[in-house]
Amino acid sequence: TYAVLMDDGVEWGRLNAEDVNIDRESDRTVGIMKQNYLRLAQALGNEGKMDSVVAVLDRGLEFFPHEKIVFDYFMLPWADNYFRAGETEKGEEVLTMITDRYREDLAYYTSLSSGFARMYNNQIDESLAVIQRGSQMAREYKLTELSDELDEVLMNNIGLMERR
Repeated sequence: TYAVLMDDGVEWGRLNAEDVNIDRESDRTVGIMKQNYLRLAQALGNEGKMDSVVAVLDRGLEFFPHEKIVFDYFMLPWADNYFRAGETEKGEEVLTMITDRYREDLAYYTSLSSGFARMYNNQIDESLAVIQRGSQMAREYKLTELSDELDEVLMNNIGLMERR
């Protein structure tokens, strides 16, 4: 798997190219491709090959950058694998991109009247869960400032639960 995913000739439809727009269907199928990189990184981590873990995760981000394919909750293990491989800065960067996306979502939901906000109950639950998991992960890896920020986001958005 390493040889296939890390080969210099690998291309994923040029999804990372500036002149390519990602449609909804491509965005959904990208998750499968990203999971291949994640599973490989996890297997390499289990073997203690941390340099290879980082190389695989980096390569995956090269093909599927946040700027083109917005990170979602499926990327939380990506950040966790960076942390486990000792790449705290990269793990924090990925975790921040994920949680920033959900912070923005929560800001939108709080701007809605309660009648409209109810239509987004599942998305609100997802956003709060990701922020909570992000806080736990940040605390686990001694990123106290980030964890405190995320805890504050949770506290500031508890009202979304009550508006239902």
